[in-house]
Amino acid sequence: MNRKRRQRTGFPFWSYVAVVFVITYCTAVAVQLRYLPEINTTTWDNLESLLSQPNHRKKAQTLSRPVPKPITAYLEPKMKVTIPGSATRGDPDKEYDKGKPPKYKEPLPLRLFSPADLRKVEYATIQSCHDVPSRLPVGRPLTNDNVWNIGDDPLPENYTEIELPFCPVETDPYLPWIHDLFLDLDEEQVRFVAQNRRRCRTGTGYGEVLEHMEPQVALLQHVSVEIITEKEARNLAPEVWQSSTKAEEPRYRLSDFSNASATGRYTRFICKFHTSSSDERRIELGETLSVYPFHYEFAAFRKSQNDVGLLSSKGKDNSKFWTSTLLFSCPLSEEAKMLTKTTDLGVDSRPLFHVDIIPIRAPPRFAKTTETNGGHYLPEELVGSRYKGSFDPLVAWGKNHVLPPVEASGRWENLPVCPVKSTVQPSSLSKATATKPHLLSACLWASAIYHTRGKDKESLSDTKDRLMEWIEFHLMVGFDHIYVYDNSANPVNNLKPITGMFSSKEVTWIDWPHAIPAHDNTGERSSQYAAENSCRTRYAPLTEWIASFDTDEYLVPMGNHRSLRSVVEQDTETNILSFRSSRGKLRYGASEQLKAGREKLGNVTFLEAYNCDGSESPRPEWADRARKQLYRADYVPYHFVHYSTITQGLLDTPRGESNWIRFYEERPPSERITDELNEATMIHAKTITRGHTAGWKKRCRYDFKRKWLGCYVGLGWPNNTKSETSTYDPITELDYNCFMNPNVENYWIPRLNEALKVRKR
Repeated sequence: MNRKRRQRTGFPFWSYVAVVFVITYCTAVAVQLRYLPEINTTTWDNLESLLSQPNHRKKAQTLSRPVPKPITAYLEPKMKVTIPGSATRGDPDKEYDKGKPPKYKEPLPLRLFSPADLRKVEYATIQSCHDVPSRLPVGRPLTNDNVWNIGDDPLPENYTEIELPFCPVETDPYLPWIHDLFLDLDEEQVRFVAQNRRRCRTGTGYGEVLEHMEPQVALLQHVSVEIITEKEARNLAPEVWQSSTKAEEPRYRLSDFSNASATGRYTRFICKFHTSSSDERRIELGETLSVYPFHYEFAAFRKSQNDVGLLSSKGKDNSKFWTSTLLFSCPLSEEAKMLTKTTDLGVDSRPLFHVDIIPIRAPPRFAKTTETNGGHYLPEELVGSRYKGSFDPLVAWGKNHVLPPVEASGRWENLPVCPVKSTVQPSSLSKATATKPHLLSACLWASAIYHTRGKDKESLSDTKDRLMEWIEFHLMVGFDHIYVYDNSANPVNNLKPITGMFSSKEVTWIDWPHAIPAHDNTGERSSQYAAENSCRTRYAPLTEWIASFDTDEYLVPMGNHRSLRSVVEQDTETNILSFRSSRGKLRYGASEQLKAGREKLGNVTFLEAYNCDGSESPRPEWADRARKQLYRADYVPYHFVHYSTITQGLLDTPRGESNWIRFYEERPPSERITDELNEATMIHAKTITRGHTAGWKKRCRYDFKRKWLGCYVGLGWPNNTKSETSTYDPITELDYNCFMNPNVENYWIPRLNEALKVRKR
């Protein structure tokens, strides 16, 4: 009886089975979710199917928010450029042998380093995307002290060690000097803005340094590689260090074009993506090969009629300032692309994942040489059949030059890749992709306190006042957005309070503390060059026209134009508008005497104080040397301060046309000078200090004979008309020496004053 009661009140047999099944299933799911980072950690072949399931997708989102890791440099010993059994770089004791590049009678030696041979140096840990690019290890802060990186004084013998705590590029010049990196709007590539650090020291006595830094130029020159397997690598070069745990990862060998893999014909870096789980395990997300936004060597080939290369073995390459910036991209791996789709991009400011940059190390190719290690390395598809280069990769590199595995290679590690919305206004991204949200955008590099270049630096601190006025004016004349790259490098005294007075839809503030090397060569302004290219590369997809200016340069609509928008919209044939520049003088009536010299009155705008140009409009041709440009963002992929150095026209390749020629330069109507009377002009209101105006009473008098000493104080011609008979003011006895722009004086200055009053309320 009791047995029957127990049978009736207990669970049926199938109920037990169901309970066991549910427990087993839930346990399995829990285990799978807990250990999802361990599933196929090398290739993640089934990641896409996992992400399609809601629970797995939620878990996978945690993988795209890695535990912050310190940016790390692995430094590789110096590469053997002097080839055994071959000619040397040149005997320094023999004058006739100086500057000769090596001759490759034997192939480039294999790199036989192991991970133990690399030197590891850790830098900042990027905790938030707001720390990019400001905390990238670019270099030492620039101070007023007379340290080794100021002026043209000889460098100390241990200068590479002095710089190493701030940046490793001096020690290992094959590492790119990265100033900025970001995910493009399409979430297809990570874009890098780097600099050619070799260009930062071209003064006297730097011969050995220039030779040491030649790999920086090599990074501008592509190499071709074939992707091979671990087994093939061991067969081709068994002496190269091999990993015992990562046999499934791709390997690479230097090759010629015909044997190169499709993605390896024009490359320079291996890009290795990875993330981590909550317990800090590293999750591999695949590798890709870098791409250039354009072909640097091809651009150099078309830019010069004589020199076909990027590097000369004899000179300091002063003619190639346009090679100061290195731009390249890393296409996202398929695994990395999947993770970008799993993340809520609107809130979190943490990086999505990390990327390691491994340079493919091959010596630079030199120009003006018929040796197999010189000349250009360009295929017929780029230059046609007429211009065969002399570089032979099979002779220079050999047929079996297998690269060492990543862990045995010098590299950057743990560079953070951030969501697009961490750097671009969501309002801009909401626009239709067919129409860019902005017509006109401006880039500005400035500092709260500006130090002139060289050892004898003069400090100027009027940038905040200038910036307020400059932004107000350019918003007034039609610019949609202004990007301010703040070089103040000061958490207290910077330009953010000024940019904060404007809407985020109008102005974006970027912390850009990277120091400018204060060398006496006035052309070396790496921080400014990098800022300009960062701005153009980051924000060109958001604007039709873009420009880079300084706070003392004002673009002014002229004639019937009341906005620069109507200027660019009226001409569909023009891609680049150039504005000639000549420096304005400090107007006598807008300044006051202070101690030894004169300074601008405090209640007068800079535009008014310097609206007095020594040249009458339209300006002469010599004013073209310091031009600034407003250009179509899609037509100019590379701009250098005053010039559109690479354009889509220059990148045109032969397609069977007989009229294609090697040398190219932009011409009207594609690039032209603005009509200063009827379209637009530029007022250059560069600050004139007391030092400039010391002795002005003597130098500006009508009877002063040594006019070449210069008078920086301006007294406008009466009625803005030059006279041959009445050349000076009889009351002050000062020369008439400049012309006011009546459009600026009568139309724009009153409106600027009113706008500033409204802004300050």
